Amino acid sequence: MKTIDLIMFGGLKSFFPSTLSLDIEADYTGSALIRHLQELKPEAAELLNVCQLAIEETIVDKDILLPHHCSLVLLPPFSGG
Repeated sequence: MKTIDLIMFGGLKSFFPSTLSLDIEADYTGSALIRHLQELKPEAAELLNVCQLAIEETIVDKDILLPHHCSLVLLPPFSGG
């Protein structure tokens, strides 16, 4: 098991706290994490599907194996002016 810290932005904060810590399996991918969050909050599933993931200010592929004790940022699409 390993612990990751999640940081939520935008519309995701309507479904989850701004920060959240989860204990996950050692070989968890970003995609597996998204599926886990969708099971926790099915009403957020559509938004989670289109989120980008970032570790240390770098956008990462959802198939990446999540490192131990990382801070993972979930970035939903946004627009602004």
